[in-house]
This record gives sequence, C-alpha cells and structure tokens, in this order.
Amino acid sequence: MERIEVMRRRVTLAVLVLPTGLLLNACGSGAGDQPRPSTAREKESGALIVTFLGKAQLQIETDTQRAELNRALQDIATLSPKELASKRYADYAGHPNQWTALQILRAYYYSPSPPPPSDAVLYAELNNSAVRSAITRFANEAAANLGAH
Repeated sequence: MERIEVMRRRVTLAVLVLPTGLLLNACGSGAGDQPRPSTAREKESGALIVTFLGKAQLQIETDTQRAELNRALQDIATLSPKELASKRYADYAGHPNQWTALQILRAYYYSPSPPPPSDAVLYAELNNSAVRSAITRFANEAAANLGAH
C-alpha cells in the first residue's frame, strides 16, 4: 500500500510539470531573456505568486487535501481579491474554515521561490490583469491534473 502511495505521489508530481512549465513559459523564465520594453508578461513575471507557483512542486497526501487545494486554486483564479479575502479552506487535517488561500498554497506547494509574504500582497498582485491571467492558466491546468490523480 505504501508503494502505491509513493507511485501516486510521483504521478501527481509528474502531471504538474506541464502546468508549471506553461506558467513559466507564460511569464518568461528570466534566464537569458534579453532586455526589452516593459510588457504585460514582464509585469506578471515580477509577481511573487507567479514565480512561486511557476517553480512549485505539489506536496499533497490525501484526496481531501487535493479537493480543497483545487477549490482554492479555482477561487484564486475567479474571485475578486475582496471575495477571496473572505474565503477560508480546510487545513491539512480537514478542519474546515482554517486557512486562507495563501496558507493553503504554502501548505501544499513547495517552491524555491518565496510566496507572497502576506495575504494583502497576494490580493494586490491579483489586481494585476496579467498576473490574474497567468494564475487562471495555472489553476485550470492544475485542476485538470489534480482531478486525474
């Protein structure tokens, strides 16, 4: 049973490579990019949430956690910052209404890039249409992969 769980985690991580690659591609990797005039892509690539998710690896253990993360990602992609601020999600043990969207991202994704330092910074970044677009693409791809475990 433990071997099956290990294999399931590996498959889950493998299927998240695609949305992570798409997110990095959409935002520019930063490595080897040539200087150019400011664009929407550059504005989104400077956002902490975009760089955090662009390099993130999923760290999830249960189907309940998977479902809650998927719900949070869809909310991040679709709700206004004000609406998102009022939302709470179940923690790792399944206790409802414990975590903010940022807390659930920090709990279930590991990234060498830091996440936004506070909920307020996340909400401010989500006001940028280029960032919102990148997050929506990531959330849609992740939702497809989170459902396909």
